[in-house]
Amino acid sequence: MGNDTVCYYKSRPFDFGPITYEGPKKVNNAPDTSSAHRKLRPRRSMPSGLDTGKPATTIHYDALDREIRKGSQRFDGQWQFVDRVYDQRGRLEKVSLPFRGETASHWNTYSYDAYNRPVGLTEASGKTSAWHYGRLWTMETKDGITTTRTFDQLGAVVKAEDPGGIITYEIRPDGQPSRIVAPGNAVTSFSYDNFGRRLIIDDPSVGKQYFSESYASDGSRTFLTREPNGHMITSKYDKYGRLLESKRDELNTEYRYNADGDLSTVKSNNGTAVNYTYDAYGRIATARTDVPDGVFLSKSYKYADGNLASIQYTSQKGGICTENYVYANGYNTEVKLNNTTSIWKLTEENGLGQPTKAVTGVLARTYSYDAFGQPTGRTAGNIQNFSYQFNANIGSPSSRKDNRRNLEETFVYDNLNRLQVMTGKGIDFDEKGNLTVMPNAGTLGYGNSSRPYQVTAFTPSSPTVTPREQHLHYNSFQRPDSIVENGITATLVYNTDGNRVKMKVVQGNQELLTRYYIDDEYELDGPKGVERLYLYGDAYDAPAVYIKEGGAWKLYYICRDYQGSITHIANADGTLKQELSYDAWGRLRNPQSQTIYEQGKEPELFLGRGYTGHEHLRWFGLINMNARLYDPMLGRFLSPDPYVQMPDFTQSFNRYSYCLNNPLKYVDKNGEFFIFTIINAVKDFVVNSFIKVWDQGFNAWSNSSNWHSTRMAFKIDMGLVKGNIGQILSRLTWELPQTALGHLAGSVQNTLYGVKGVSYYGGATAIEYYSEGWGAFTLGSFVNGQRGLQADPNNSLFQHEYGHCLQSQWAGLFYLQRYAIPSAIDAASKSNHSYHATEQDANIRAFKYFSKHVPNFEKNNEYNNIFSPRWDFKNNLIIGYNRTKSIDSPENQVVLRNGIMSLGWADIAFGHTSISIILNVLELKQ
Repeated sequence: MGNDTVCYYKSRPFDFGPITYEGPKKVNNAPDTSSAHRKLRPRRSMPSGLDTGKPATTIHYDALDREIRKGSQRFDGQWQFVDRVYDQRGRLEKVSLPFRGETASHWNTYSYDAYNRPVGLTEASGKTSAWHYGRLWTMETKDGITTTRTFDQLGAVVKAEDPGGIITYEIRPDGQPSRIVAPGNAVTSFSYDNFGRRLIIDDPSVGKQYFSESYASDGSRTFLTREPNGHMITSKYDKYGRLLESKRDELNTEYRYNADGDLSTVKSNNGTAVNYTYDAYGRIATARTDVPDGVFLSKSYKYADGNLASIQYTSQKGGICTENYVYANGYNTEVKLNNTTSIWKLTEENGLGQPTKAVTGVLARTYSYDAFGQPTGRTAGNIQNFSYQFNANIGSPSSRKDNRRNLEETFVYDNLNRLQVMTGKGIDFDEKGNLTVMPNAGTLGYGNSSRPYQVTAFTPSSPTVTPREQHLHYNSFQRPDSIVENGITATLVYNTDGNRVKMKVVQGNQELLTRYYIDDEYELDGPKGVERLYLYGDAYDAPAVYIKEGGAWKLYYICRDYQGSITHIANADGTLKQELSYDAWGRLRNPQSQTIYEQGKEPELFLGRGYTGHEHLRWFGLINMNARLYDPMLGRFLSPDPYVQMPDFTQSFNRYSYCLNNPLKYVDKNGEFFIFTIINAVKDFVVNSFIKVWDQGFNAWSNSSNWHSTRMAFKIDMGLVKGNIGQILSRLTWELPQTALGHLAGSVQNTLYGVKGVSYYGGATAIEYYSEGWGAFTLGSFVNGQRGLQADPNNSLFQHEYGHCLQSQWAGLFYLQRYAIPSAIDAASKSNHSYHATEQDANIRAFKYFSKHVPNFEKNNEYNNIFSPRWDFKNNLIIGYNRTKSIDSPENQVVLRNGIMSLGWADIAFGHTSISIILNVLELKQ
């Protein structure tokens, strides 16, 4: 063999380099001295791979070339595997939980109906999910909640019903919603222009929002938004879709890019800025963040063997420290401070890959889990000892206990998984999800019919609870920029991303506190000049914090509960500095007795942070969750979530509620709550709630492989809410069957460590697998594809698959029977699949879309123009298209028009039946 191939991209080598063959081995040598080794295999044998700085991996296949086992070598040298079993029809029947040794003990099992639709999922933990299908309805039971969705004759969802009530939808002919009515007659309406572009959203929680957009001759676009409070937001993008400038009432921001198209500078006129430099391989070399008054944090990155080796921190006061990263078999196992003191060191993990023992300085920590990955306990030296019991069917704790003091709490949930009883004390909700009775606080009333989710009355349950009068003002980010209560005023400043960078609290002329914030990692308190740098993570997951007070830097260790709340802070010698405790909703209480502190008598927090790592504003009894202020006494936010997370779930429309009224299951890190992967069969051990379980401080820069699945799981779930509101609603209603299958396929593959990356474009989610040479398949907005797939109009594979996304949007519930199944059957045959009607239709839809939405796309189809967006006619053939003529030519317009499929007569005559599928396959057979 012995041939060499060298690839270059944008005059920068990135991760490409010479490819050589050494006998049965394929070696890719990257310019940064790292390399990737692949042992080529005969069929049914076991391939193996070893990339520099990454874990060794292995994959087993059966006689049909299906993956049946995948393994990776862990940090301690042992191998961890995930097995797959298929039924007689080739469907995935079982997926094991990760295990060590030879044989899997715990399995997640799937069942299907005669049409290969999923009807059941039984997890290893005993948790079950079920799906039922009718002609014009589907019923799903998941996490103990049954949801029924009803469709009209065209397949659009017109009603969704769960135990919380009924949601009704009015859908326009183009598939976008015109009106949604949630329980309690809460109406959200939408208005559009003649081209289907959104003009107005009238929401009962937020008010009216107005939208407009304009285009310039140079290809740039400008978007204008007017918020209900009158704020105007203007955003301008260049012809490549890059943000150039944004204008708000509070600040104007400019964005600059280097010659390679990488973001180099973000600068606003309020004293905030971010500057990046990159190394020869496109990796960030330095990053500096500036906030008002000359305060900044600079980070310098060093790499080795393809992994992050160190980060050096510098502030306006000089050098702070360096974090050094240590790896074993490709896993980040230790982080050191200035290459000496161990901040965090992994010493043991379980079969699922969850850390069970770690050391932070002199503080030994243990983490325990049941066989299915649910947390059961954690300890830290002799200062922390917690235990938990979880209800596997709903993924929420039924009890938690402080073993040092023998204090136990119990919890009960209703049929919507809302917290209903905490240690014998009941919590009540109305039909709209409003909390009406809060133990140890009082009763809440809602008397504003035009704002049905806003609290208008509060009756305290005891004399120790006194009503508070607060005045708040919000900026264009819908963030509070001033809070006033009892003569105390807090003013806040934000950067262009809406992150707070400064807070000043005064009482009259007396300055109580001025605090600066940078990237949730660094804080500076004035006038005392106290500096805080969170190590190996941020304020929400770091295991340690470095504090400069009185001219000297000191190291402290942070212990958290399974949600990331700070419960103990230890000195460098392991002795206790401060202990904190919270009730289920985040109210501070005495850890000795778990008695709620009287209002105004709460202790001052050593780090200023506590519940889920968020900052407590003790002057106002509030918790600042970044985007919104949370009142733990009322268990509600003071302002609505800017997003309706799940438009077919009744509880999502109450955008003031905290974490769907289940504060023990979910964590709201930034005040903009998203439904992450709930603890389920596909990803029991990598759901984001477990990020808060582990307080070792893994962060995005660690590049540790055992966090990769977690990041990818979050990205896959985020794909459910990518795109405009019409696309989001469509994929959860009109496209629901294929959306569920596409999401499930990507999630299962990710659980098996098979997902390399996730990217987005135009509402589509591209899930790139590690495996090569098989192509891709699209279900709904989820494109699952081979190594190299990217959500980019320049990516040949994505070009074609995006056409299938457009088919799904157009055909909805008819997509599987009209497009997906006939296409899959044809692909399995020996015919030229690219000539099949479904594939030609996909190519045409995508080509027309990109030509319309990507500047200069259709004008740059020459093969020698490798840096411009272009259609790959070689691999994505459009039969009859004349490339010598423009897309607007009559000849090409006929080709593009004639190649588009419509619904078949069988779809109309027989609806969603097996007869339609069979007739479609026969009609479209080549």
